[in-house]
Amino acid sequence: MASTYDGDEDDNDIVDIDDLQAHGIGVVDITKLKNNNIYTVGSLIGCTTKRLLRIKGFSDTKVEKIKEAAKKMMPSASGFVTAAELGEKRKRCIRISTGSKQLDAALNGGFQTMSVSEVYGEFRCGKTQLAHTLAVIAQLPKVVTELRIPHDY
Repeated sequence: MASTYDGDEDDNDIVDIDDLQAHGIGVVDITKLKNNNIYTVGSLIGCTTKRLLRIKGFSDTKVEKIKEAAKKMMPSASGFVTAAELGEKRKRCIRISTGSKQLDAALNGGFQTMSVSEVYGEFRCGKTQLAHTLAVIAQLPKVVTELRIPHDY
């Protein structure tokens, strides 16, 4: 079974909180954010202003400055994305094979990344086995020519 990857690997959605230093945020403030379990810019954008104000030494103006710097680093985090940007992001999706040719055919090549899929069925029909198989296959390199799986689903 093979899985392919169409997009560029260097375009990453996870940005380290240390990169805020390049946007005028001090090392002391970044350390305070890390001490409050905020390690990525995405998690900072997701934080409420109220939670950030509870950090000792953070005022309203400092919180606004930090949030603005974070939004400049991740413009797509505002929630509004153009159709062209969304199309480019969807091109980076790959399909993860299930290990079964028949199930892959029914799923148009496997489970799609960057999406949520729900598997349901009767008791003892193989849902957990499928989840375990996908967990292993997802950790393999992007191009795998053959994977031997003892049972088809």
